[in-house]
Amino acid sequence: MNKETENASDRHTLSRRDILVGAAATTLIATAPGAAAAYRRKGSLAPPPAPMANAPLRRYMAASAMLGDGRVLITGGYDRPWSDSGPPSALSSAMILDPGSGQLVGVAPMSVPRARHAAVALPDGRVAVLGGVGNRATASVEIYDPRTDSWQVGESLDQPRYDHTAVSDGQNVYILGGSSQSMVSGIEVYRPQRLSTTSPTP
Repeated sequence: MNKETENASDRHTLSRRDILVGAAATTLIATAPGAAAAYRRKGSLAPPPAPMANAPLRRYMAASAMLGDGRVLITGGYDRPWSDSGPPSALSSAMILDPGSGQLVGVAPMSVPRARHAAVALPDGRVAVLGGVGNRATASVEIYDPRTDSWQVGESLDQPRYDHTAVSDGQNVYILGGSSQSMVSGIEVYRPQRLSTTSPTP
């Protein structure tokens, strides 16, 4: 089963204009620059809140993580689905959604465009974004600090991964599954000392 098929039940038509914040992917759908959009949590039966103005265009196969204050960081993804006209482009942009106010704002972009990656909240309030696909599969790691609206580079994964999952137990980050040339069955443990960061290169 491919990624498009797996996520088909999570998507709505353009007229619904939902953001779906799920474990596998985040999809932001809007019809044009400045078009209204609204968000709804994946699986929620409640109607979406009032539309948000100035929403960016759609993104597919993004990754999201909840910040310590309840806002949601949405990172990367593709600018459109795969089609016969050619592959989509990975995005480096990031946004923060405030579910309380319905506000969606752009934040500092990642240094590497990526989709089909993983994002996980860290105990200190930062968010680690791991692996994914840009021009090719990547093992790179970037860490977002919402207090300074800035990204820093962490130590790379042991191997490139995409379509994987990352979870934290409050001490370590565990990277599970995904693909890298072929399916990856192993679990990589990303230990706290690997989260010491350096500024990204231009």
